[in-house]
Amino acid sequence: MAQITDAISFESADLFYSTNGSSWTEVSGETNMVAASGFARTKGELATFDGAGPIVKVGKPGTGEVTFKAAYRENASGLYKIALDAWTNNTDLYLRWIPQATVTGKYRFTTSAGRVIEQPLPAGAANSGDIVTVDIKITVGSVTQDTVP
Repeated sequence: MAQITDAISFESADLFYSTNGSSWTEVSGETNMVAASGFARTKGELATFDGAGPIVKVGKPGTGEVTFKAAYRENASGLYKIALDAWTNNTDLYLRWIPQATVTGKYRFTTSAGRVIEQPLPAGAANSGDIVTVDIKITVGSVTQDTVP
């Protein structure tokens, strides 16, 4: 197979959050990373007296985590404060990202209603000039993929 020429970078990604799943606020200017983990299907296996290996069956996908890394800002409209409020009040938070910017026909990924399970906290070192960041991690039941209308 010939080397591909249509790979993309994440430099132009657009990131959003919502507290209700319908009104979205862009946070691309304060975030710099998206990570996702989990969503593994449940599985069952049974080794029998006959056969060389076990019988394996899979079930429904499990939950997963989606994380946005954001600049720590002490601002009521910043993502850190929104996530902290969702953690404090145990309320829904939704995340959405579009790897190739908000362009019609490009893929976008949207979480189902999620909960901030771990309190988001800023961290850093005294000998560093790094920007203080915070990981905003939500646990969700699913992520859907569609296209930007």
